[in-house]
Formats: sequence, structure tokens, C-alpha cells
Amino acid sequence: MMKIIFLCVLISSVDLAQSYRSIHQAECVYHTPELQSAQKFPQSEKPFSSQYSPGRSLLRSVSGKTVFGFLPWWEYSRGSANNLRYDLLSHIAVAFFEADGEGNIKNPPLWPWADLVNKARINNVKLIMSVANFDSTQINKLLNVSSSRQKIFNGILDKIKIYGFDGVNIDFENLTLADRGTPVNTFMKDLSGFIKLSYPSSEISFASPAVNSGGWNFSELANSCDYLFIMGYDFYGSWSTATGPSSPFTGYFFNISNSINIDYNSVQGDKLILGVPYYGNYWRTDSKEPYAAVVPFDSNRTGNNWVKPALPYKDIISGYASKEKMWDDVTKSRWLRWQDTKWNQIWYDDQVSLTYKYDFATAKNLRGIGIWALGYDDGRKELWDLIEGKFPTNIEDAFSNIPVDFKLYQNYPNPFNPETVINYQIPFSGHVTLKIFDLLGREIATLVDKYHQSGTYYSKFSTLPAGQAGGSMAPYYKLNSGVYIYTLRSGQFSSSKKMILLK
Repeated sequence: MMKIIFLCVLISSVDLAQSYRSIHQAECVYHTPELQSAQKFPQSEKPFSSQYSPGRSLLRSVSGKTVFGFLPWWEYSRGSANNLRYDLLSHIAVAFFEADGEGNIKNPPLWPWADLVNKARINNVKLIMSVANFDSTQINKLLNVSSSRQKIFNGILDKIKIYGFDGVNIDFENLTLADRGTPVNTFMKDLSGFIKLSYPSSEISFASPAVNSGGWNFSELANSCDYLFIMGYDFYGSWSTATGPSSPFTGYFFNISNSINIDYNSVQGDKLILGVPYYGNYWRTDSKEPYAAVVPFDSNRTGNNWVKPALPYKDIISGYASKEKMWDDVTKSRWLRWQDTKWNQIWYDDQVSLTYKYDFATAKNLRGIGIWALGYDDGRKELWDLIEGKFPTNIEDAFSNIPVDFKLYQNYPNPFNPETVINYQIPFSGHVTLKIFDLLGREIATLVDKYHQSGTYYSKFSTLPAGQAGGSMAPYYKLNSGVYIYTLRSGQFSSSKKMILLK
């Protein structure tokens, strides 16, 4: 019975996502009042050149994977561009250039972002122009009315010429059923042909939904452009009638695994970028259980739509660190709960849940991973550490898949409870051990003791058995809170780092 109830709730959630505002649209609406008070963040003294030629960036990931992040204007206005790890990003999409039904394109607030452009160029990060429209009637005109189509095509080309963009990502959402097939596929094919006549190396992409709720032909859409950015979130949102993960990795039917294996089964992996959320959803409920029915935050209101549509990762970690941390093993998702006059729940992604998605993207040979949104982790480093561990970059070895030296990365999360992940790289074949010690030097656990080929690896360490709240399928060890040492050895190489278990 529990599975049936869960499936019904999730089907309802996915259907609602088609008629309610997506997170991209909801965030745009929520932040619009900030336009009046937005202060332009100090620009670099060196302005960018309008003559800069697109298509100059290198393939920078040793793993060969794309790391594609959307930077929305409201995060740029807060100075988030200063705290990005440009060395770990391959693409930054400037969000959003808004298009209307006539084909006119409006620049994002505060544009041009000269400091961002200069930093991206110095670090060989590709800049993508993100063009958005969320109105089905206007999108219908853009797809089907020749004058509107030609105007938006010309507008995109002009901005590529002026600002030196390396490509464009089209984020059209809430399409009618009739527009999801041939009209949008033809639009993308014609746009790609039009732009590539002038700039053959430009990347033309589309932001596509995680679930095919009808009408989409993802295979043809992918063939009409260079790649698809799958919005791998919005399975649950502020509009939901029940709590749940925005981005379930597994589950009863609607989840990331099934999206790739079923909805996108006919699309080549190198045409797909798996987008992940750097935000969480916050609800109030009468129950402490997962997937509980949602109650309004305020008796004078009828729902949660007035609530901030998403809590950035940084706000969750800094503002709710003392709350009870839970793990949903069905969907491989993190969530928090606490009680005041009602029960409160926040579902979000952290290093552990993102690890499942990143490993999956690698195993399925996807083009890479994507982020909504850059800046939502502003001032924190653990999610960058995860990307560095999974998709390390090195300009000198940009075209090599072989590590050039040994490296033991800091575990993540750290401090941790109940599970953490340790990444390491081996430059040549040999026997490898990875062990845990206490501060007295006593061996606590052996995580790795085997022969490795050269490459990048990871090992999970858990203090709870599978099936318990927060537990995983990793080997587990019963330990008290405290500081522990983990040591990697191979041949003459040895490296150790500290990790902290907090219960």
C-alpha cells in the first residue's frame, strides 16, 4: 500500500510540474522585485573586447566530462561570480536573456557582466547565452511564426557577435502538447544551422524536462542541436501537496535513473548533460514521516506558492545545521526534519546524494553534469571538492585521461554522519590500500586492499548498516564521535588526511 500511495503522489507531482511554475520560472518571478534595488557588482577594470571570437575554449576536464553551470542574474548581483571555481567549470550559462513572442530579446539585469566574461576567458571557460521564455502562447509564436523565428535568430546571432558567446541554450518551458514535437525540433535544427553558418564551433543546446509527459521526441530534439541539458529536478517543488526530493536518483517510477534509462533511452549519452539542483524545498506538515502531506505555512494563505521557491544549499547548511538529518534510501536523498507547532521538512541534495548522480552520469557515458544554480553554494567548498574528485581538471593534461601523480582528496562531507566518500587518484598500476586509523594509530577499518589500474577512484565509509535511516550499501563500522585518520598507500607513496565523525 505504501508503494501505491507513493507512486500516486509522485505522478501527481510530475503532472503538476507541467502546469505550475518550474523552478527556473518561479525563481525569475520571485527575484523580479529585486530589480529596483539591485546594485551593479564592481566590474573588472579591464573591459571585455566585443571583437573576441567565440569557440576558443579548450576541453579542460581530465575526465572528458562537461561541467555546465547556470549563473542567474540575481546571484551575479550578489557577487557570486567572485567565488566560482572557474578551474572546475567547462561552461557558464548567463541566465537569462528573456525573449518575447515577437522575437525580441532583453538582456539580463546588470548586463554586461565584464568581470565574469574576463574571468571566464582567462580560465578557458565557455560562455553560453541562456535564452528563456515560459509562456506557452509566446513560445508557440516563436516556434511557428516565421517573422518571430527570424527575429529571435537574428537577435541571438547579434549578441554572439557582440559579446563573443560560445553558444546558446534555449530554455523554453510550458510548451503546448502540439509544440513539443516537430515545431520545437525544427526550431532548434534551423537555429543551429543559422548560427553555425557564421560560427561553426558554436554550441547550440536545449534545456529539456526530465520526464516525457507527452509529445516530446527527445531523440530528434537531440539530433537538432549539439546537446540537451536535462533539468534533473522539479520532481517535487514548492507547489507539491507532499514532501519529497526535488531530484530522486531512484524510486518507484519517476526518478533520474528512469529518466535516462527510459525517457532518454534513444539518445546518445554524449548528447546529454544531467542537471542537478543546488537547492532544497521546505515544507510544513502534520507528520514527521517522509512524503507527508503538506500544510500551509500561514492560515491566511491557501498554499505554499508564497514561500521562497527554493532554499539555496548554502542557506540550508548554515541555517539548519542543528536539525535532525535523515537519509531516504529509496530515492538516495537527504532531508531534514524538526518540530515546532508543526513538523518541518527540507529535502535537498548534498555530497552523498550527488555522488550517486555523478557516478551514474559517468557510468552511462553522459556528456557531463550541470548545475542549477551557480552561486547557491556561495562561500562553501564541499560541492566543489566533490566535482574536483569526480571530474578533476588540469590544463596541462587537458587531453589526457591518465592522472600524472598520486592524490588523496579530502573526504566529503566532513564533518560527516553517517556516511562520507573518499576520492583518490593513482598515476600507474599497483597495489593500493586505504585504511582508517584512530588518533592512537590503531587500525579501525580497511576500505581498499587490492590492485588498481591507473585512474581516479572513490570509496564510501559508513557508520550505519543498510536499511537504517541514513545508512547505505557501503560497509559500515560502529564508531564514536571523534577525529580519525585515513591513509592511502601504494608502493612508496603514502598520504593521510583527517576526518571528523559527529553524532
